[in-house]
Amino acid sequence: MELTVSSTREHGRSLVSAEVDLSNAPTTLQSADGAVVPCQYDDASGTLHWILESPLSVGEERVYEIGDDADAGSLWRVEEKTDHLNIYADDELITRYTFLGMRRPYFWPVNTSQGSITRGSGTGDHPHHYGLGMAYGGHGEGGSANIWSDWDEEPYGPCGKIIHRSFENITGGPVYAEISETVWYLKANGDRITEEKRRVRIWRIARDDFYFDWHCELSAPDDDGTKPFLLAVRLPNSITGATGDILNSDGEEGQEAARMHASWCDFSGPLGDGWSGIAFFDHPDNPEYPGKFGEYAVDPQMTLTHHSPDYLAGEPLELQFRCYVHASKAEDSGAGSRYQDFLNPPLVEVG
Repeated sequence: MELTVSSTREHGRSLVSAEVDLSNAPTTLQSADGAVVPCQYDDASGTLHWILESPLSVGEERVYEIGDDADAGSLWRVEEKTDHLNIYADDELITRYTFLGMRRPYFWPVNTSQGSITRGSGTGDHPHHYGLGMAYGGHGEGGSANIWSDWDEEPYGPCGKIIHRSFENITGGPVYAEISETVWYLKANGDRITEEKRRVRIWRIARDDFYFDWHCELSAPDDDGTKPFLLAVRLPNSITGATGDILNSDGEEGQEAARMHASWCDFSGPLGDGWSGIAFFDHPDNPEYPGKFGEYAVDPQMTLTHHSPDYLAGEPLELQFRCYVHASKAEDSGAGSRYQDFLNPPLVEVG
C-alpha cells in the first residue's frame, strides 16, 4: 500500500491523516528516501496518523509505504489515577487531566520547558478560573445555567457542574495521546442540560511545539438564555496584557486583540527563564464563526465563546478547536501558518 501526500500550499511539519482499512496496526511508515516515520492507527475510525518529517512544498509529492515490523515505541504514555490522568511524552509530564472533584474537568499543568502555561485552581483572584478546558453559561445571562463561576450563592450562584460519566478511550502511542470521554452538563438542581462526547488528541512537533485538538459533540442544550459554550485557559500570573504579547488573526495586538471576534488569537508572555504562549484556533464549521474572544475573561485569561444556535431542533452541536502551545512571542510563533495547517491539512491518496 502506498500513501501519497501532497499539498496546494506550503506546509510545516503537520499531522497527516488517512482513512485506510488495515488488519494490523502499524507503528512505522517508510518514505521513498528511506526515512522511518512513526505512525499510529485508530481502529475505531480506520484512520492512520503520522507527522510530516520535514516541511512540504507546494506541488511536492511524498510517498510512504507501511513499514516492516519495527516497533516505533510509544512517545506518549497516559497514566490513569483515581481522579486524573497524567500524560507524558518521553517520560516527561506534559499535562494532567483532572476529571473528578471539581466543577468541570480541566488540564493543568500544561508544561512548556519554561513551566506551566496554565494556572491551577484556588490561586489568587478568581480561583474558579483554572487550567485549560470547556465551560458553559458565562455569568448566567438570560437565564442560562452558570458552569463558569464557582458559587453556591448569589449573585452568580448557585452554579452547575460538568461531570465526568465515562471514558470510551484512553490511549498513548508513537504519534499522539487521546482521551475520549462522556460528560454531562448539569444545572445546580441536577437537571441535565446536555451530554457531550469529547475527544482531545495531544500531539507535538517538538518539545515546545505541541497541540490539543478538541472535538465536542453535544446534544441540543435544554436550557434558557444564550447558551454560551467556552473554551478557556487561565494563564499564570506572570503573563498579563501588560507584560505579554497578544496577536490575533486580524493583525490586532495588545489586550483588545483578545476581546473581539477572530479566527485565532495567541497570548504569550514571560515564564520561567524565557517566554511561552498558547493560541486558540477556531474552526469554520463552528456556529457563529469566528467566535468571540474575551466575552468572559479577566486578565490574564483567554476565552473563545460560541452560542448554541436555536435551529438545532434536536440535532447535535459540534465544536472543533485546536490549541497551539509554544515557547515564543506571539509575533514569532507562526500561528497564522499553523492555523492554515489546521484548516487545510495535507492531502493523502491511498493506492
